[in-house]
Amino acid sequence: MSQRFNIRFASLVVIVSVSMFLFSTGGMAALPYILPGKQTFPDNTVVASVNISGADKDDAVRILTKRIGKWKDTAYIRFEVDGKQMILDPQAFQFNVVSSVDRTMDKEAGGLVVTVDDSLITKLNSMMNDAWAAEFDSGQFVRKLKEDIASLPNEALEYKAYNFLKTDASHLYETIAQYSLHIPGEVSLSRSVEIFDGMLLEDGEVFSFNSQLKADGVYSERSLDVMATAIYAAGLNAGLIVQERHISHRPPSYIELGLEANVDPINQMDLMLFNSSSMTYQLNVKEENGNLIVQWKGFPASPDYSLKISSPETIEPKTVIHYSSLVKRGSSRLLQQGQPGKMVSVYRTNLVEPDMNGELISEDYYPPVPRIEEHADVSGIQNGAVVNEDSGVGRDSDQEDHKLDVEKEDTTRDNDSNSSDQSGADIEEESGTNDGVWENVPTDQKK
Repeated sequence: MSQRFNIRFASLVVIVSVSMFLFSTGGMAALPYILPGKQTFPDNTVVASVNISGADKDDAVRILTKRIGKWKDTAYIRFEVDGKQMILDPQAFQFNVVSSVDRTMDKEAGGLVVTVDDSLITKLNSMMNDAWAAEFDSGQFVRKLKEDIASLPNEALEYKAYNFLKTDASHLYETIAQYSLHIPGEVSLSRSVEIFDGMLLEDGEVFSFNSQLKADGVYSERSLDVMATAIYAAGLNAGLIVQERHISHRPPSYIELGLEANVDPINQMDLMLFNSSSMTYQLNVKEENGNLIVQWKGFPASPDYSLKISSPETIEPKTVIHYSSLVKRGSSRLLQQGQPGKMVSVYRTNLVEPDMNGELISEDYYPPVPRIEEHADVSGIQNGAVVNEDSGVGRDSDQEDHKLDVEKEDTTRDNDSNSSDQSGADIEEESGTNDGVWENVPTDQKK
């Protein structure tokens, strides 16, 4: 009897001990759930970039409310539409902090619960004309705005209305940049206009002039150059980034120095412009009253750009002297009139963030064409010798004070078919873009 009692008593003691242990440990774990106001957040709990680890609900509300107040004091939110801007008032955004903390306790998605005053949307609509107001999706904009603001970002927030349109609204495009030039009389651009008018340049894409041409097509080089030049000049004003561009050897008369673009599909000389903006551009090309008008169109947006072209620097030509036994002593003949060279620099300035010097776009150099004269043969100098003379003045053999560079030429070379009939007449300068100077020697002048 006594033994059974001892066993029962020992069992009772064990049960009571285990129960007390379980109650003490389990009770402490369950305490936050029994007393809701005392629940604390576990480590690494973050709401709107604010760490609330170890805080209870009341503390978390106070911490977040303080952070929201600081954000409203410094927040910068800009909205842009149709070339106009509005700075949005941070007080137009309301934060339900208690609800945000409750969601975090329930382990729902983090971030603050934000509401936007209806008066803000009314103000935005008042900025727009009827066409923009009809296409603007205010619901999409509000959702994006609430999503961004829920994290209380430190950086500025900027929004453009064209990112929140209901449909493809290309009819809202406006001219971003335009350039026009007078079409040279011998140039026909009807085919080029048909090729380039209406093409689109998406954001992040590169415009390639040559890629728009057919591989087996036959094109007028001059008409292509005129079109490429106008597209290039307008593209600079639109803020496009130049990836490839060439110029000819002599400045063309139809465009201002610094704005020429020379293309050659056969020799793979291209015009390439990169669209670094966040919008799509449309290229529009037309002929009007003898002028070529090129426009890059898109949604109005900042920044605007301005071009500055430096005053052209003139490089005077040298004089090349040919000596010939056919010219009487004391006389000379002009074979080619020299032309000065030009050098010019082009800068682009961002009007929103102006730089005193601007961005250097190009430095164009057009070499001078030398003046060529034919003088009487001088004793001691071979027929056909070429003398480069900086002063531009011929000399006799006894004038030692003139410093001349004398280059011996082999005058026995055969002349081409174009020079076989010449007898010292002036050489006609080739039109367009000669790299150097063509020299013709009469066939009867042999050593």
